[in-house]
Amino acid sequence: MTTKTVILMDHREELLGKTDQVVAVDDLSAAKSKWTVLMEATVEYTRILMDVCATNHPVMVMTTDSSLKFLNTWQNQEGMSKILETLAVIGPPQVTDKPQPDLTAALQVRVISQSTGYVGVKATYYIVGVS
Repeated sequence: MTTKTVILMDHREELLGKTDQVVAVDDLSAAKSKWTVLMEATVEYTRILMDVCATNHPVMVMTTDSSLKFLNTWQNQEGMSKILETLAVIGPPQVTDKPQPDLTAALQVRVISQSTGYVGVKATYYIVGVS
């Protein structure tokens, strides 16, 4: 049986907070933001899935704040370059006065309804971020 994976990255301003992880360059050091740690972990996990299970394990990555932003499609041949390019365009979360809706239900309906071209596909969802 083929499995598809959906990774939804929280992109709300709460992720601007600092973590205990530090990045050091020369004599300078700074704490990483929650967004940076989340992005690094998601990119690495996605890269591993695409490398190890590329032929029968489609992966879709997206972010959510006031709307869903798709970083790639079900066609894994786009590879990590498409995901990294889209992350660069999206950038870190922004402070906003707008309410941040819960888009989990919308995500499930939208993603499940998208055809992957695979028969007998089981879906796995990961929602990563702050609760």
